[in-house]
This record gives sequence, C-alpha cells and structure tokens, in this order.
Amino acid sequence: MKKEPVGLIILFFFSTITGRSPFRPKNRYAPKITTRWLGETKTYSLSDSHFEKEPLFTTFNQEHVNQHLLPMEKIPYRNDPAQFANGIILSKLIEQLIIEVRQKKKQYTHFIVLQHKNFNRRKQCGLLVLQFKDHPFVLKLFMETPRTFVNPYCKGLENKVFFFMGGGTNRHVAGLTRIRNLELVNQYIAESPQWHNRITTPRKWFWLPKKPRYIELSGTNINKQATITTKYPGVYAIVADLIDTDHKIAMPKHERNAMIMDFCNDLQVFVDPHEDNFIVGYNAEKEEYTLSLIDTEHFPSMVGIKENVQFRNHIHWYLYLARKAFWDIYGRTKQERYTAQITPSQLALSW
Repeated sequence: MKKEPVGLIILFFFSTITGRSPFRPKNRYAPKITTRWLGETKTYSLSDSHFEKEPLFTTFNQEHVNQHLLPMEKIPYRNDPAQFANGIILSKLIEQLIIEVRQKKKQYTHFIVLQHKNFNRRKQCGLLVLQFKDHPFVLKLFMETPRTFVNPYCKGLENKVFFFMGGGTNRHVAGLTRIRNLELVNQYIAESPQWHNRITTPRKWFWLPKKPRYIELSGTNINKQATITTKYPGVYAIVADLIDTDHKIAMPKHERNAMIMDFCNDLQVFVDPHEDNFIVGYNAEKEEYTLSLIDTEHFPSMVGIKENVQFRNHIHWYLYLARKAFWDIYGRTKQERYTAQITPSQLALSW
C-alpha cells in the first residue's frame, strides 16, 4: 500500500479547514462541470477554477475500451500458461462482486480486499482493489454516480490531491488511462537498449457490466470552449495479472530507488515512481537486477505535470509534488488560472 507524502497530508489538513467566504461573489465565467445519467434529466454541477479539458474531457475513448475488453475465452495464467481462467467465469464473479458491494458488504465471496482507502462504501463510489481468491488476477473496480463525480471530497485524501493538481481529475478518470499508458510503456521498453528485457509489465483488460450506465459530463468555460461534453461508464473494472511478490529480491534501497527513478525519468514520468509500484527481481544469467511494474496510471494526468521534469531522486520528487500541491491550491493568480486553461500538456496521452 502506498504512503502519501507527509507534506501533502499537512497541506490537505489545512485545506479542509480553509474555505471560500460565502459573501464573495461567484464568477459566472468560472469553469463548471455538470453531470447526469445519460438519457436522464436530473443534473449535478460544480464550479471550480481547477477544471481543465485535459484529462477530464480527453480520457474516455469508447473504441479503445471495446478493443481491450476482457476476452470471454481461456486466459492462460501469467506464470503458468498450462493453467488458465475462463473469461466468462471471471465476468460472472465480477457481477456477483458488484451485487455484494451494492449491499455494502465489507468482505466478498470470491475476492480478497487489497485496498479500500479510496472507496466510500456509503456513497458507493471510488476505487476498490481486490484479488481473485481462485485465480492469479487483480481487480480494480471503479464506481461513480453523477452526484459523486462532482464531489472530490468523498473518496479519500488522494482524490482531493488529484482534483487540485490534475485539472479536476479523479481515480475514475485516471483508471481509463491505465491500458493505453501500458501500451506506450511497453513500446518504449521494447525499443530501449537499456531497459529491454529488464522491465516486465502485467497484462490488463477492461471489464464493463452487461448493461453499462454512462455518466454524461458537460463542461462550460473550459479551455475557451463554451460547451464540451464526454461520457464515462458509471461502473467499470480493470483485470490485471497478479505480480508475484513471494520471490522478490533484496536490493539496497538507494540502488533500487535510483534504478526506479532512472527508468521513470526516461519515460518522462509516465508512471508513478513510488517504490511500492515496482517489484525487484534478478536475472542470474545476465547478472543484473530487473523490475516488474505494477501500476500503469498515466502519472502526468494525475498530478497535472504538463512538461518533462527530471527528478534527481525520490526526495526531490516528493518536494516537487508538495510544492506543486501548495501552489495549485493556494498560490495561483487569476492570470495563472487562465493560463492553465489554455496551456496544452506536452505529456498528454496520445490515442
């Protein structure tokens, strides 16, 4: 489980007790998003200067999701291709899981909970990370409603951080970057003399319910556009190979972190450099350490990095994020808020 930088925790403690004066007039030209269930009329809205076109209105790609859905056929195990799971059975297990989640259960029949800090059981929203009990796969389950999508405060500390730093984004949005970003990472690894055969990644697939409901997202006064729209599935999941941690190799921490940061810098930090995001292995034949990458969220989208930044080490990285979080929350002038709206990201995902 990842540990949030102490600086960010302190910042957001103060952010929860600092509010906008109710007597301050509202800016009718402020960026605003409105949500509703697709095909229905009831709407929910939120105005905030942090909303930007990327990644809120550029992330969901229906064709990409459809091309990467969990196959309804035999899926060989990563570490034992002689064994396999049936995609139809996995899908039925996920459907049963959603029923149990909606019943607000804490334990589930076919899954082990790995992480729930970003999930609000009462409001039925956020991210649950689970492991299949009988198959070597991890499930990341994403749930939102139109009401909770416009509420950045009900899904844990990390979502508050990402909202302010990442143009109004959240885990639900970022989850849809994982597979496209994985493709880009794999392409880079294959073409890299330094990292080829030293970095391994899990397979990943999207999963949608049989009858998915979509949240329609509309924006006004965002990036000079009067109106902009997109949609998101209210419920979706990502199924990924379970990375074996039983045989991880001991490696001096400073060497491990240096190797991780070198890799992430080469990737323009397209993946989170947090050390828990990597499992260290060892190739005895080549006498070199290897890394298994776990999480493939597009990190620049999560924290609003728009141009290449190189980090000397993890301390430099933590301090950069802490400074950026403070400035994004408290330090932006009116001109800087406007500039953020019209400045495209050099690190945006390509489709």
